[in-house]
Parts: sequence; C-alpha cells; structure tokens
Amino acid sequence: MEKAFVLVFALMLLMNFSFVFAEGQPWDALRPLDSFAQAINPLTTWIVFLLAAVLMFLSVTAWLRKKEKRFLFVALAFVFFFLKWLLALLDIYLSPGRFFSWAGGTIVELLIFLCLFLALFKR
Repeated sequence: MEKAFVLVFALMLLMNFSFVFAEGQPWDALRPLDSFAQAINPLTTWIVFLLAAVLMFLSVTAWLRKKEKRFLFVALAFVFFFLKWLLALLDIYLSPGRFFSWAGGTIVELLIFLCLFLALFKR
C-alpha cells in the first residue's frame, strides 16, 4: 500500500515537473506542494508544538536528574524550540500571521544550534 502511494505521488510530481518545465519556471512545480502545506499548516504547527513540549519536558527532567552542562544545553535548545513553536501558534491564531517573522524564527534556530553545538563539545 505504501509503495503504491509513493509511486502515485512520484508520478504526479513527475507529471507536474514536466508540465512546468515546458511552460514555466522550475520552482512552479513546488506550488501545489506549498499550497497543500499552507492548507494543513495549523495542524502541523500543533503537532510540532506538542512534540516540542514533550521533548522540552523530557530534556529538562533529564537535566534535573543529571545536573550536567551537556543536559543543560540540550534542555535550553528544546526550550527555545518550544518557544519558537508557541510563537508560531500565537501567530496563527492571535494575529494576521506576521508578528513572528521568518527572521525571528531564524534567530531562534541559531540559538538552538548554538545550544546543541555547546552540548556536543562541552565537557
């Protein structure tokens, strides 16, 4: 069943690419996928938010048990991850969708990467 789904999806994508390359720009093939992603954005945002909350809880619990700097940095990374997705949810439901910009999300991701980098290389 999964193979059939993947095959049908790949054929649809291939047909979409051939049509787009014949008449438009290469990135036009991504427009249907982007439209689909926009349609399910509230659902996927909730799913990622809940996963971030669970991972934040687990990482903070691990840090409280071990009290090692590595666990602290991992916990901080997941706290930032949780906050990013909390802001994304607030952006969907409480504003027109523009108070938490792409640039703001990039800064939060930079903090996440920094925390994970420190967790890897801190003794």
